[in-house]
Parts: sequence; structure tokens; C-alpha cells
Amino acid sequence: MSLLNKIRTRFGSARDRCWRKNNSRALTGALALALLLLFSSMACKPVEATCSTGGYEILQNGVRIVATRTSEDAEAVLEAVKQQYRLEGARILEMKFLGRVTVEPARVRLDDMKNVEEGVRHILNRKTPLLTVWSRQLYSRMRDVCGRTEYPEGFLTFEAQGKIRSESYSGAREYDIVLTMENARVTGRGLSNKKLVLTADVPNGAKGLPFTEDGLVCRTIEFIAPVGLNITCAYGEGRSATGYHMGVDLYHLAGTPIAAAADGIVSQVSGGGSYGNLIVIDHGCNVQTYYAHCQSVSVVAGQRVQAGEWIGTVGSTGRTTGTHLHFEIRLGGATLDPMDYL
Repeated sequence: MSLLNKIRTRFGSARDRCWRKNNSRALTGALALALLLLFSSMACKPVEATCSTGGYEILQNGVRIVATRTSEDAEAVLEAVKQQYRLEGARILEMKFLGRVTVEPARVRLDDMKNVEEGVRHILNRKTPLLTVWSRQLYSRMRDVCGRTEYPEGFLTFEAQGKIRSESYSGAREYDIVLTMENARVTGRGLSNKKLVLTADVPNGAKGLPFTEDGLVCRTIEFIAPVGLNITCAYGEGRSATGYHMGVDLYHLAGTPIAAAADGIVSQVSGGGSYGNLIVIDHGCNVQTYYAHCQSVSVVAGQRVQAGEWIGTVGSTGRTTGTHLHFEIRLGGATLDPMDYL
């Protein structure tokens, strides 16, 4: 073999050596790139997840609570959180978040954005929810009432004869329960709009409130009309400003005399507020009558009055749209329909 062939055999041609050198560099570069991509995928989140874009934040006192893609989603999250604390069958009087809760535009990472369902879970699914909902919620309740009037021996000479509406009656006691809550925790409760409405089962034409001891009549209270019965607003009618009407409005010109509806002691004389000039008479047995919007008052607290005695005059003081007497009968703090007893 010639010397040239031996050299070619041992070292290859110059062309072959060049190809091997370049190919090795290419393989090394490809391997380095592959390793770089592998480590990048292991160490970093997807590019899309780490990008920031326009979104909305729910903030409480300036601190982010949750982020959403749109303002509509943020408002839906807040509304859904409120609904979690709405009591079944209750009417919402007021509901709001404690603290300053706002929805503001912001730059938000895509992986931080939540849809409505996720946002609600993020706020609620923890020992102490991130937001506190304060609310006042009202329940209306009704309890059936029934009773029977028993007559004592010698009733024919008893002063209550002819003053009792019937031997038996039925009806309902209505009242509202107002609950004050922070989330699901009740922080306060109260009763309002108490009403006791009784209907005689067998009316006999007489009117009056009977009171018994051990099932026997011991006393009755009979009422006379404090003014002529020119009714402009009946008991129970809805009032847009004040709600349920607790008495009866009787129209008369200003200055018309007002009579005490029954014997009793004046327990209150006051002015101001929605009742205006007000007279309250206590008739015993936890029964009171109210005379509101008076123009003038002719009695003082502690004074004893008799049925028919002049106690003041019709006016339009307080919250009223015209001259009239607002008249109430209350039993144990609950209002009765005055027209059942006049």
C-alpha cells in the first residue's frame, strides 16, 4: 500500500475530518438546547400563567380579597356572598359589608384570576370568612288566639252586662321579629308591629274589652268615639312612609274638641316626632288609648279623666298631610282595630 493510502486510511480525508468536526458541534449544541428547555420547563410556570393582564380586584379597606376577569364577575361574587347569609322566609331590611369593600380595575396575573364560583369559595371556605356581611332581617309571625267568656253568678246585676261583644272570640296575634346579624351570627333581636286582632264568634251587638280572673269576668272596658267617625285611613292600611297603620285616622277641622274614649289616667303628654302633640290615657288592665296630631292639649300627665271629658283639639302636628285625629287602642302594647270597639 502506498504511503498516501496509509495516511488516508488512518486519518481519513480532510473532507471527512471536517464533517466529523462540524457534526459534533451541531450535536453538542442540540443537546445543550434540549437540556436548557428541560430545566426551564421544570423550574418555571407556563408563560401564559405568569403574564399580567387587565382585571378587577375586590378590596376591603384597600387590601385585595380576590381578583376576577371582569367587574361583573366581581359584583356577582359579592352578591353571592351576601346571599349565603339570607335567611329563608325573611325580608331584608338592610344588608351590607362591614369595612370599605370596593371593586377596582388592576393588573392581575392570569393564574390569580377566579371565576364567580371560585371567588365565593375563596372568601367563605375558611374558619373566618374574608368578608363580614352585616344585615337586619325581618320575620313576620302569627299565632292563633281564642278564648271564651264565662259569666259569674249574679251576672245580671254585674256592671259589665251588655258590654261584652260575645261569649267567645277568635283571631290572631301578629308580630315582626327583627334579627341583626353578622354573617350567620345573631347579634341582636327585637319585636315590632305587634298586632292583636280578635273577632267575635257570635256578636251580640255590644262592644267592649272583657277581662277575666280564673275564667270569670271581673271587669270590662267600654269605649266611646273621641270624635265623629269620619274615617280617612282605616286600621292596617299600608302606608308608604310608615308601613302598617296602627290606628284609625278621623278627619275633622282644626280645633274640633277631642273626648277621652274611656275613664282613666293621663299617662303621657308629649310633642314632636311623627305623632306630633300626643295624649296617652291608661285605662287599667294594660289598656291604653293614643290621641295624636293634636292642635292643643287640655290635660296634664297624672290627671284622672272620665269618658267624654274634653282633653284637647284636633290638629295637624307631627307627620301628617292634613288635620285629623289619629286614634289607637293598645292592649299589652299590641294595637287593636279601634272600629271593633267604637
